[in-house]
Amino acid sequence: MPNAYVARFTFNDDPEYWLNLYLDKSSLSDLEWLLSERASEWSMPRSCFPGDIVFFQLAVGALRPINRLLTAVGDTREFGRQVRRLKTLAAIADRYAGCLVACGKVHGPPEASDEVDYYTHWKGRVYASINPIVAFREPLRVTGDNDFRTMSAFAPAGPVTHRMFGSESDLERTVAALKTAGNKLPLWLTSTRIKQAGDDDPRNLLARLRDLKVGFLSEEHLVLHMAEPICTLIADEGLVRQQATVRPDRLQSGGVVDLVIKVDGIAVPVEAKLNISAEHDLRKQVRKYTGPARVGKSERIEHGIVVVIDQSGVYLFVNGEIANGGEPVLERTALTQAALKKLRQTIKHATSQ
Repeated sequence: MPNAYVARFTFNDDPEYWLNLYLDKSSLSDLEWLLSERASEWSMPRSCFPGDIVFFQLAVGALRPINRLLTAVGDTREFGRQVRRLKTLAAIADRYAGCLVACGKVHGPPEASDEVDYYTHWKGRVYASINPIVAFREPLRVTGDNDFRTMSAFAPAGPVTHRMFGSESDLERTVAALKTAGNKLPLWLTSTRIKQAGDDDPRNLLARLRDLKVGFLSEEHLVLHMAEPICTLIADEGLVRQQATVRPDRLQSGGVVDLVIKVDGIAVPVEAKLNISAEHDLRKQVRKYTGPARVGKSERIEHGIVVVIDQSGVYLFVNGEIANGGEPVLERTALTQAALKKLRQTIKHATSQ
């Protein structure tokens, strides 16, 4: 099953970019390119796969650089052609700002590029081919005071970047709204079920996770697509508890740990990080989840073990200190069902000490 992304984009704010771009009659801005439904290379996260879905959302403030440039240039003859093109683009953008513009399907794997092409999507350095692209002739407004304001995938502010649909129901609501607005949608979109934790066959899941080209957008993304599936495979009866409050006996306050599993009946906190070496004070964070402590309202942990999972693998912390010389007890590239069985035994042994 595919992932579903939202790529929110805006316009380049460099006046020289536009004046040079529109010297060529055939050159198109990002928005015009999407509306023309031509296959494209687009900046995408490293975590994307062929077959994934991407929605393109034009940022609310996309018109600002265009209007600034039109004000600065005025109606001078020197830039007459560019001004006419910019005015046309401004009218189109005014209709689509804050809306879903198009959707596409990831056609090829993401590839990193060190080249800076002045005329392409200028923010990212990882690209994937998107083909086909289907433009929405009736734009769907997903910002402002409407039914989509609670969906984090359509955040109107913050960095122009990629986000993910948090649930299949969010995707279904979006597709239904696009259809109601009068858009003709492709079967590959209307029949899509997005990937959620636990959907994968374990063998396929572990093979995907062993591929270091697969990256993660955020800690939430890593929890959903790496930490939680791993925990499901090592936990008693595959049960995983999310977002649990842990209050160590020795501290006045605790913290909310990402996951809690049970291994042979003993509760074990599990924290997810993108990269533990980039954390400012991971030991201080881990101590908030280290026993003896109360978990939730009634459960207790008496041991000092915390499992931490990042993009490199699985680590053990003992009484707030990283074990195994700072190396993963299970490296990501070694993820197999046999290795996870051994990991479960390692955790069981550590919590019984």
